[in-house]
Amino acid sequence: MRDNVNRADDEIDARLSDWGQAAREAARPVAVPVSSMTVATPTHRGTVLLRVCAGVAMAALVVATVTGLPRYLNRDATLAKLSLGDITSTASARPGFQVVTFRGLSITVPSSWLVEDPEICKLTRETVLRPGIRPGCGVPDTPSVAFVEFLGGDGPLGLTGKLKTTKTRISGIAATRTDGIWEARPAFAYTVPELQASVRIVPALGQTGADLAGSLQVNAFDIHGCPAMVSDVAELPRDKPPARDGAADTLVPGRPDVLRVCRYFAGRLDQGAALTGPQATTLITVLNGLPAGLSRADPNRFWPPLCETPAEGPNTVDGRSTSDAEAYRIQADYPSGDPVIVVVRLTLCGDLGASNGSRTGQSTKALVEALFTVAGTSTGASTVIEAP
Repeated sequence: MRDNVNRADDEIDARLSDWGQAAREAARPVAVPVSSMTVATPTHRGTVLLRVCAGVAMAALVVATVTGLPRYLNRDATLAKLSLGDITSTASARPGFQVVTFRGLSITVPSSWLVEDPEICKLTRETVLRPGIRPGCGVPDTPSVAFVEFLGGDGPLGLTGKLKTTKTRISGIAATRTDGIWEARPAFAYTVPELQASVRIVPALGQTGADLAGSLQVNAFDIHGCPAMVSDVAELPRDKPPARDGAADTLVPGRPDVLRVCRYFAGRLDQGAALTGPQATTLITVLNGLPAGLSRADPNRFWPPLCETPAEGPNTVDGRSTSDAEAYRIQADYPSGDPVIVVVRLTLCGDLGASNGSRTGQSTKALVEALFTVAGTSTGASTVIEAP
């Protein structure tokens, strides 16, 4: 539960709606049940779409992606220690609501809200946005529509006007609230330095956004069971004994109950998903069909080059910045026995592909498309050289 430390926040809490209060109270520890495509992102329909608005040429979008990437990425080559104190909770939501978590920072919104609306150039419904590749048209000012946007690192919050900043806490973790203006309407943002995460809340005109602010939590796991922070995705695992029978011959052996697909940036959770049934089978088929071995990134694809050696931090493989730090962690949980963890790298530098520590798989278009669809991407490009 968040502690308010000033009168302004006390007034906001006094106006919390019933569902906002219930969402905050409901967030408690729970048991978790057991492509080389450019600028592709997932949608709520589970398809892969190219986010290119009318009038935006693909060439311009590619240039924006390459030149804008360093501004989005935190150039600190080392991963700061993430301390959640006594927090061990898994995000949860009562019926009719959903919880979206970014780097451990969770917000509860009605189930009717979209997450990563593919038609962001035509924002017509309440939406939660994550960092990633955006079309040049941006987010239009639609005063009747509220939206929430997560932001990574310590970048600008996108607020203007006379800013008011107050210190507060979210689930006991130090945070800062900033009030200002977004496109002529009042808006505010919360920044949690320990998580390297912020969330900007833009209420519809006539709304305070207090229900959204009141639902903010810090969780150790998202609603899919993905840890907020991990240390085993810095590079592809090598030369390890099989996690269970069959793992030396295939990336995901047997029939797991669930696949937890978690996308990380420098070890911090950006997006997660839990797959069962046909969805899990589809991804397992892609993984187990990969040619053995690893692919190699093309260091000359971008100019200026984004890869340099040697690596200077634990969460970058070939680069001096965390440009190279996006990775997918796929955990296959079984009815009994140890899970199998597959790490996948698809981004900018070095060896790319998938590995469970004892079996590897090369990067392919099918793999890129599958993971972009399930768990998104913050870089939007793969530099892989596929083996013939």
